[in-house]
This record gives sequence, C-alpha cells and structure tokens, in this order.
Amino acid sequence: MRISLLHATYRSGNGAVAVKRAWLEHATMPQRIEHIFAMDSDDLDTIACTAEHLRVVSEPLEGRVTAVRNWNAAAATATGDLLMVIADDLYPPQGWDSLLETICGSWDPNRTSFAVKVCDSPDRPTLLRHPVVSRRFYDGLGLFADAFDGVYADDDFTTMAFWKSTILDGRGLVLEHRHPDIDPRVAASISHRRINTSSAYNEGYETYRQRWNAIQRGSTVKLLNPTSSAASARWKQEAWERTVRVSSATRYVLGTPGKALRRIRTPLTR
Repeated sequence: MRISLLHATYRSGNGAVAVKRAWLEHATMPQRIEHIFAMDSDDLDTIACTAEHLRVVSEPLEGRVTAVRNWNAAAATATGDLLMVIADDLYPPQGWDSLLETICGSWDPNRTSFAVKVCDSPDRPTLLRHPVVSRRFYDGLGLFADAFDGVYADDDFTTMAFWKSTILDGRGLVLEHRHPDIDPRVAASISHRRINTSSAYNEGYETYRQRWNAIQRGSTVKLLNPTSSAASARWKQEAWERTVRVSSATRYVLGTPGKALRRIRTPLTR
C-alpha cells in the first residue's frame, strides 16, 4: 500500500526537511512512502532547502493564508493509495505506516471511499485535523474545500466525510502534535499566528455555516472500527443511520420556507 504524505509547509526551511526525515525514518517500509512538500513561491528559504525534494510551489495569495491551497495542491500531485495530511509540527511514532495499514484492515482504498481519524490532539476526539483519505475518497470528494484558508477547514472536512463517506477509527495511531494549544511550552509559529486570528475564525465559521445546515453541523460524528469482528454489523448500522440522517435532513429542508430552502439545499446536493 503506497502512502502519500501531503506536507504543506510555511517559512520552515530546514525544519520542514527534518520533519520529512522523521516520517521516513519512523516508517517500517519507507520505500512505499511518497512525501510531497507544498509551499508558496515567496518562501525562498524553504524553496532552497527542498530543491532536491518532490514538491509543489504555488504563487502566494494576496492577503490570504495558503495552508488549505497547498494541501490541496500536494493532493493533486499524489499517487498513493492513501493520502495523509501532515504539517511542520506533526511527528509520527515508530512503525506508523504499518499501524495505518492495520487500521485500514481489508478495506481497499482504491475501491472504497473512507477517511481515517488519527489521534493528533487530546480535545475533540472525532475532529479530523490531519485526515487520512483513501484514493477512492479523494477521487470522488477531494480534500479540503477551496472556500477555506485554514480555520474551520477541518470542521468542514469532518462534516463532509461523515455525511458523504465513512470515517474509520484510527486513533490507535497517536501522533505528536507540537502545537502551542496543546503544549504551552511550544512557541507559536508564523503560520499559527497568521491562521488563528479573530477575523479568520469569524470568516471560517460563516463559510462553514453557509455550507451545511444546522442538522448536519450538529450531528454526532461516529467512527467505524473496521478490524473488529462486528465490523459488518457496524457497517449495516451505520448505513441505516445514514439513511435516517438523510431522511431527517430532507424533511428539515422540505419544511423550510422557499428562500431558506434554496440556501439549505446546496450542501445536500453538492
């Protein structure tokens, strides 16, 4: 199983290369790992440091954070059966690739659409901040929505994966997320300060609110254990519950006045 690491980096220079090295050194089979850097063309230090590496370089977006754009650019280049989002502050345990393969079990990523929730922080246990997606998922649904720069892109992705695909429980794969919100001893990076502004949160939430109705946003995200003996029963239950959710959402939409109906139907038919 080939795994593509989608590494959006910002002003990290040799630090980004060190992160790549950590992922490859901790892989059981590094030869099956495809690592792709994605960066802005004005990030001259990082461009110089990654000259011999597989990468995607894009023009900066005036006044905008480019994290989502760069992850999507890396995904468009990827050839893996699994695509995994990583960042400058994310580090793996030993044997992470074998563990990820075990988590997927018999699920064929080229035939089945699914995402994987790994453990990258102690809060919000079902939020996919750094998702793993199957090739079938990506070919059908893509990765992050272009409408986002950074903030709320993960909420949007999680909602999409829950409503339009299946999320596997991969929290047995525990990643080290060196993030100031998790460990106060970690200094905030330039990208962290750019992304986490009040205006970015407000804009991100408003975009998220417009893309999904209240029922979809408020749904309790459930994770499927694909390797348990009850996986088949779980899958049938999940399919039934998904049918109920869609039915409920349809009734919600049909019971909404005309103007709101047009506004709410869009994400259901996207």
